[in-house]
Amino acid sequence: GGLVRRAVLGAQSPARAMSAEQWSQVVGGEPQTVRLGKERGMLELRACVLVSGDKVTLSCGTSKGPQLVLARVSEHTRHCTIHGVMSEDMQFSCVGGKVLLSGVLRDRTAGSAPSIGAGSSGGGGEKRPAATAPVAAPPAAKKAKQEPPAKAPARPAAAPAAGSAALKSAVPQARAVEIRAAAPAAAPAKAAQQVGSKYQLKGGLSYELLKTGGGVQAVPGKTVQVRYEGRLAKTGKRFDKGVIKFKLGKGEVIKGWDEGVKGMLRGESRRLLIPAALGYGARGAPPDIPRNADLVFEVELMNC
Repeated sequence: GGLVRRAVLGAQSPARAMSAEQWSQVVGGEPQTVRLGKERGMLELRACVLVSGDKVTLSCGTSKGPQLVLARVSEHTRHCTIHGVMSEDMQFSCVGGKVLLSGVLRDRTAGSAPSIGAGSSGGGGEKRPAATAPVAAPPAAKKAKQEPPAKAPARPAAAPAAGSAALKSAVPQARAVEIRAAAPAAAPAKAAQQVGSKYQLKGGLSYELLKTGGGVQAVPGKTVQVRYEGRLAKTGKRFDKGVIKFKLGKGEVIKGWDEGVKGMLRGESRRLLIPAALGYGARGAPPDIPRNADLVFEVELMNC
């Protein structure tokens, strides 16, 4: 794995999508502070990827509290998934190299979630009670000869929220986040495709079929294993290659991957042409990926 792992918004309600934005930051060298608070809202951490170094330990904490280990990555395990929410200023530091930390920055009005406060014994941050849907009162009893009361309309389902679970036990202050993920859409029927054919997907994403596959199809929610090589579309310079395993459609990789790998058959190879908006956007992933860079990935679905 490598720089390809990047948190994105994933499947969520339109209201939540409007009040959230992708966030990423390279951490290494001097400790770095991420400003949150009332002005910026809450930060949902999603992933940590090795940028440089052999064995790197990422820690976090408040300015007044101890630094707690958040993740460890190395040349053998270049990426890891992180689940957790932070609602106050946090200081990140790395030992042994640099990492790319990524997640989703949400407005405080986007929804309630527990926060992580590394400096306090009770878990830190504000307690935000989860919203509960009102429960309809039972209908009044009717006399035997009266007609039965009309059925009350079914309550609308609550809008799904992206992300679930909590940070691992390495951060004792983390609290479980019980947020239901959106149900994955049913996979469309796989049409016959020819090697060399090019296909246009939504959002400006396109791909060229390099090799056909067979058998099991990659659909959202499945864990897939992909061999890949990434290059800058403008210069052709390679910035990463390797093998990565992730859960498809859950925001563990860039949006262009979640959409571009979906529908592949085991053994199939594609050349993905990913616009910057579905990759690393205006932030980029310095120093390898500049801002607003279109990307080209050759991917092979090894297993799903």
